[in-house]
Amino acid sequence: MRTIPTASDRRAASPSPVTLEEARRLIGSHLAPLPAEAVLLHQALGRAAAERVTAPADIPPVRNSAMDGYALPNEGSRADGYLLLEPDHPDPARLEGRTRRVLTGQPVPPWAFCVAAEEHCRARGQVVFPQGTWPEGFNIRAAGEDARRGDILIEMGHPLGAADLARAATAGRHRIRVGRRPRVRLMTTGNELVRPPTRPGTAWHRHECNAVMLATLLAAAGCRADPLPHLPDRPEAVRDALQGLGPCDLLITIGGASNSEADLSRPLLRELGATFLFERVHIKPGRPTAFGLWRGRPVLCLPGNPVAAFVTALLFALPVVRGLAGFAPTAPCPFRVRFQGEILPDRQRVQLFPVRLRAADDGIPVGIPFPETGSGILRSLTAADALVEVPADTHVKPGSLLAVRWLGPGALP
Repeated sequence: MRTIPTASDRRAASPSPVTLEEARRLIGSHLAPLPAEAVLLHQALGRAAAERVTAPADIPPVRNSAMDGYALPNEGSRADGYLLLEPDHPDPARLEGRTRRVLTGQPVPPWAFCVAAEEHCRARGQVVFPQGTWPEGFNIRAAGEDARRGDILIEMGHPLGAADLARAATAGRHRIRVGRRPRVRLMTTGNELVRPPTRPGTAWHRHECNAVMLATLLAAAGCRADPLPHLPDRPEAVRDALQGLGPCDLLITIGGASNSEADLSRPLLRELGATFLFERVHIKPGRPTAFGLWRGRPVLCLPGNPVAAFVTALLFALPVVRGLAGFAPTAPCPFRVRFQGEILPDRQRVQLFPVRLRAADDGIPVGIPFPETGSGILRSLTAADALVEVPADTHVKPGSLLAVRWLGPGALP
């Protein structure tokens, strides 16, 4: 008969916590992008480019007009105007007093000094009178001004936006290889929770919210996240759910991540063959976060308190999903805020705090902390504009500059 280790057995067997940097390194070293697929350009928005796209020729291929107007042989200062050449008329030997009609995107004659826009000219019969003068090259697009043959238009791992896809189209592409969307399964546990629309059965039951929070957070990153039915803290229920898990690229368990008798996710996964690279991280909130490999796929075990689940999903689940989808690593957020408060140092743990932002005269936003910091207080996130990061063993005093880890949807105009 299989048994679940006691809480004291788990604490004795649990490895030492790792730093946030070490956790990131371990995750990154055990991830590989999923196989790529070719899709039509209009289906690639938000995906990661799985190939390098280069220009097969100069873009544009020849000098052309940026406006509907008239190609002029000089700056347009000829007082008696310019004789309009017929479209099929060859270029004459003397060009000083001649002009050609050109439309947007059409090649301009080799002798064109500039193009006078149609609305800046008056025509009398076959003579055109420019109403101004213009510098050389005005309203003329140079050959190769957007890209030269062989230039890199899109790099591998780049998140594809509308402008990127338009640029691929200028290179003659109608399809592009992109990273496959990861399939994620979310497993929530907890006797004290019921998932809507199920009604609470007792006065101490609460509604489960982590499944919808993480499913939508991860879907915004380009994956398909499917919550499993909510599970009670019973070994047979959790074991059956794990053994019957359908195809996926990443399993995330939420709740049951600590070391009590009711915390079943890690012990049962280990019983079923999972190998964990770390089981605790020096962060607050979110210390009981674990990462491992099971059946050839990554597994994340996140804490169940909603704020801790949100923070650890930002720190770990999103990078895993982005790595599987083929995105290149992202640079840290460049924003800093001036913290309006004091935070006592935690000797080992990186701390993350939700703040509201307020504009300041020096251009550096002021970060106003919430009075409550419990990891179960969701209103601190719904009203927050950002999360700020406090390095370990750092005493934050009023006016200290802190790095922004996350910007909420209402943080910027």
